[in-house]
Amino acid sequence: MNKKIIISIIALTMLCLSVFVFAAPNKTIDNFSLSKGWNLVYGFNDPSQIIDEGSNSEGNSESISADEIRNSVEVIYVYNPDVDEYVLLYAKEGTKQTGEYTNINPPQNIAGEIPTSVMWVYSERTYSMKYDAPEYPLLSNRDIIKGWNFVPVSPEMKDKSINELTGNCVFESIYTYAEEDGITQWINLGSVLDDKRMLSEASASGLQLVIKVKDDCRMST
Repeated sequence: MNKKIIISIIALTMLCLSVFVFAAPNKTIDNFSLSKGWNLVYGFNDPSQIIDEGSNSEGNSESISADEIRNSVEVIYVYNPDVDEYVLLYAKEGTKQTGEYTNINPPQNIAGEIPTSVMWVYSERTYSMKYDAPEYPLLSNRDIIKGWNFVPVSPEMKDKSINELTGNCVFESIYTYAEEDGITQWINLGSVLDDKRMLSEASASGLQLVIKVKDDCRMST
């Protein structure tokens, strides 16, 4: 996200209609923890999806209204490889699209398919929330393209290791973006590919996978 992204309302509307096809919300994700700063979030392209009150995740159980949580969401981006840019899906009124809001610093050369179900979300604060989202896509119906791909951790992955999901894919690198040692950062998952607990724990905490593959392929359970 090192390029300045300028999108007119008309162009963004046409792009959303022609490229970003979101299923109607039909799944509720409860107690999802959003950290202050950048987050990878499944199926979240607008703060209006937030329902019910949440809670402060910064060491106390203070209740936060749905409106307060919605107002804490600054921007939401998705990557569009067709134009080699991150496309703005949402920006809170008055948000400046410069500096901290356009500097995610992903792994080198990260690209891949349009992540229609995994978005970059910038939050002003840390809290847990409840929101509506599309059903998770089945791996068997999802094309994994050569290069980087944003892959949501879905219920069908539960109790399986990453290596059990390869299908005909050859994984070159696998990351998640999460808090470790008090810092939200890229985490290389290369050492836990055979761990059957990792994806279940990732699903419970709302983590997503960012996978680089050698060629176009299909993952499978």
